[in-house]
Amino acid sequence: MKVLFITHCTGMAGANRSMLQLIIELRNEYDVDPFVLLPYDNSDSRTLRHYLVDENIEFIEVAIPYFKSTYITREYRLDFVHHFHDFYRLSERLKEMNFDLIHSNSSVIDFGGYLSHWLGIKHIWHLRDFGDLDYGLHSIWGKAYEKATYANGDAYIAISDAVKKHFEKIIPSKKIHTIYNGICPKDDVPRAPHNNEMVQFLCAGVICEAKNQMEIVKAVDILVNKHKMTKFHLTIVGIGGGQYLDNMRNYAKSHEIENYITFAEPVDGIEQLASTMDVGIMSSCCEAFGRVTVEYMLQRLAVIANDNGANKEIVNDGITGLLYPHGSVVSLADNMERLIKDRTLLSMLGNNGRNDALKRFLSRRNTKAIYDLYIEELGKPKSSSISNKLLLSKGVMAILHIKDVLAELRKTIF
Repeated sequence: MKVLFITHCTGMAGANRSMLQLIIELRNEYDVDPFVLLPYDNSDSRTLRHYLVDENIEFIEVAIPYFKSTYITREYRLDFVHHFHDFYRLSERLKEMNFDLIHSNSSVIDFGGYLSHWLGIKHIWHLRDFGDLDYGLHSIWGKAYEKATYANGDAYIAISDAVKKHFEKIIPSKKIHTIYNGICPKDDVPRAPHNNEMVQFLCAGVICEAKNQMEIVKAVDILVNKHKMTKFHLTIVGIGGGQYLDNMRNYAKSHEIENYITFAEPVDGIEQLASTMDVGIMSSCCEAFGRVTVEYMLQRLAVIANDNGANKEIVNDGITGLLYPHGSVVSLADNMERLIKDRTLLSMLGNNGRNDALKRFLSRRNTKAIYDLYIEELGKPKSSSISNKLLLSKGVMAILHIKDVLAELRKTIF
């Protein structure tokens, strides 16, 4: 079976880490022949491209624009149309490679649906985010186009029931399959022993407003300046940062808590760092799954997470971790203080969390479920993807043939 994977970025955050592990296991255990389309990579850091080279996985770098964005301008739309044309030309090259199906790795890229139509093969669409609730992303062509675009899949994989419920508004429920992200623990990395003199808290992930790390910094302020707690330390690590990271640094300095917080450089996987920690915190505004949360659990960290998004599916409050109301800095601080004071509870949550993660979130289980879905879909007739009627953002309806999409878009949307 030859599968074309399409990803929206090159950084090794959760989506690409999950996809890479999936690809490796599909190739090694199910004789799937993978090929990856990924955006151009000009980064000096180690990104997806380097991992694909290491694993001898074939790929093509190409401009892959998002049909969802936080800012919607005429220039952004023109750029999208330009790349749309390039992508159609690329499809002629891909047609010669005889793929059996296409697997899109993000909800923000729509070319998998168009390629599915052009190449006449099945399209599996992985829904790894909410889009709007977590990152504030919206369709650049409006809701009608979004709905029409999400019709361009034969089956959909939601990484949590929360994501499935969100997309059931525009995708038939029977086509969406909840398959949690799978993690492959590194057995050569020690588990957290919980013998630190000071309780070590860890927050790992992309540093941005959507991940809401500032909430943890403010909780540290409460612990130090109101509750007079001193036997703890917080490490925040992840790619990104910019002004948001500067804001956190400035807050820590102005509230005289900088000695209690380390803003660490990004690491290649958190296992080694987590093995020196005690508690992992998930504070995202609306986490679609929480790969980092599961990695905390597998490393035997006690977990503190808010009750938003998929966190309630992963963490059983009081058993495998602690939940707090999203947005409540006071409740987060209270849970942190609880674990600083109660090492027995901390160890119990860590042990229970690891055992639960081993039962529910190992990558081999995830990979088998996805391979089974591939086989199931390949045994069915091809869905009629790409409606001939695309409803565009300004309420204009264009009757068009797919090969004329570029010309019609230029005529109707500006």
